[in-house]
Amino acid sequence: MVTEEQDTREEEKESQDIASRIQAMLHSLRGEALDLWNEEKYLDALDIYQEINEYSIPDSTIVVKIAECYDKLGRKESCIKALRKAIVIEVDRANGNPTPYLRLSQIFINIGKIEEAERLGKQAKEVCINRDVLTNLGHIYLLQSRYEESLSEYEDLTVIPDAIHILRHGIVLGHLGRLIDAEHKMHYALGKEPENREILVEYGRLLIRSKRFQFAKLLLEEANRLFPDDTEILAALAETDAVSEGVI
Repeated sequence: MVTEEQDTREEEKESQDIASRIQAMLHSLRGEALDLWNEEKYLDALDIYQEINEYSIPDSTIVVKIAECYDKLGRKESCIKALRKAIVIEVDRANGNPTPYLRLSQIFINIGKIEEAERLGKQAKEVCINRDVLTNLGHIYLLQSRYEESLSEYEDLTVIPDAIHILRHGIVLGHLGRLIDAEHKMHYALGKEPENREILVEYGRLLIRSKRFQFAKLLLEEANRLFPDDTEILAALAETDAVSEGVI
């Protein structure tokens, strides 16, 4: 005769088996979605991330991936809507994930909504302080010409910075008149990513200000070789010649 206790154990075992199968399915789907993302098949990846979202508990990391797929597909409004949803999930679950705030902040930077970007950047910092969060907030202050505040964000970093963080730290130092310190930062950034367009251009511009015209021209010519017919690079090259010849 089956007792009530045996029934309960059987139900618990069945529930555990179902949960295990769902977790295995979700793990497989995550791998499939990531493969499609890496192959730049963003529409197919989006379908799978949406399927994962339907079967799993609310997870801001999955909703962020959905938003990133929308972004790659040029669906900006859908991207923003998904990121706002990810922020709601993060507020509710408090997982310490700053990525939804950070991604939305970066989108607002790109469309010129700097005040909104700053608000989100500060919220990201309240959730978690890491390299990406500090770099983003430092960049926002740089765009607003708030150089001392920008410098503070860059100098708060306690982990090894990436090349872009180092570059923007150098840009801020340059704006504060610390040209030698700025050049050291940009030289370090260039060593980490010698074919990075932004580093080559900004380093070249700093060298123009420092009146090191030959080195500036060398860097900008290398940038022009790597990125031919780029109007910003060509303008910087023209500026180098004009300043070195005393035209401007």
